[in-house]
Amino acid sequence: MFHVKRVAVEVPTFMESGRQACLGADDEIFYPSRYTIEKVYRAKQMCRSCEFLQECGVWAIRSREEHGVWGSLTPLERSKIREDLGLEP
Repeated sequence: MFHVKRVAVEVPTFMESGRQACLGADDEIFYPSRYTIEKVYRAKQMCRSCEFLQECGVWAIRSREEHGVWGSLTPLERSKIREDLGLEP
């Protein structure tokens, strides 16, 4: 038997717009099974063309999103920003 912990996740407003550049993109672009320079570059290119670049990155940093490229930031980049801002425990 499995026990699943339910977590309330707030959907960011920009995700409800239907105008984000990543909408309908292959998950492997933003959630690669293995991060490579080429894969990250491809995701960042798409992010940089998006009108929600800043909101997306800020949301991922504040919500402590651990996976994927959000707002042109990798998990490692977001972790470093949180650390620099004193948000890491």
